[in-house]
Amino acid sequence: MLFRSPDLIMVYLGHNEFEELEQLEFAGLASAPVQRTLSHFALFRFVRDRIASYKIGKLQREHNERIAKDSVPDTSRAWGHQFTPEEIATRMDTFRKNYALIIEMCQDRGVPIVIGSVPSNLWKPSLYGEPGERYEREAIAKFKQGDYAGGLAAGRAILRESPRHQSSDAENEVIRGLAEHYKVPLADVEKAVLAAEPHGVPGETLFNDHCHLNNKGNDILIEQYEEQFHTILD
Repeated sequence: MLFRSPDLIMVYLGHNEFEELEQLEFAGLASAPVQRTLSHFALFRFVRDRIASYKIGKLQREHNERIAKDSVPDTSRAWGHQFTPEEIATRMDTFRKNYALIIEMCQDRGVPIVIGSVPSNLWKPSLYGEPGERYEREAIAKFKQGDYAGGLAAGRAILRESPRHQSSDAENEVIRGLAEHYKVPLADVEKAVLAAEPHGVPGETLFNDHCHLNNKGNDILIEQYEEQFHTILD
């Protein structure tokens, strides 16, 4: 994309760093130390590479079949996976590094870039098991009592700490920190969505599901990016 010298790059990236498990699954990280030792043998490298090639080809065929069928990504592995605190920490670090690399590549080529914060449904998040029960007790109960500020504060803390399939304050802290560090324009979509919700709780009226904005919410997103476009292009 950058080789085409675009006038502007817009990045709206949130929690999808967590959803990739297909390639991680066959990488065999648990056996990595043994693989490193055995990789000194040519026969092992040959067999390993043939198996990897077959599995990568199988993933590619499955990917192409999904695109041909309905263009809906297969997230079943991720939804069935319970992320550990260590996995969350590792993936948050990867999220930060990958996002920084995108910004650095744009700046190295002199391409303007706008990044955006990512609102998440805190009115009805996608949390199950103990985190979901805790959210019901500590956040939703407050919403029902009219304590929206208290419920929002509790909900933010619970979502951030929980194995999750939607963005939280942790992702937005990374995004805001990168915007400040690299001096790039920030479309503060999260802030605008909070301000537009009736009680300041994202998800009450502006989401289709736990993480995707509805048409009205998307209009807010577009407005926030347009403001930053004018700042750059005027």
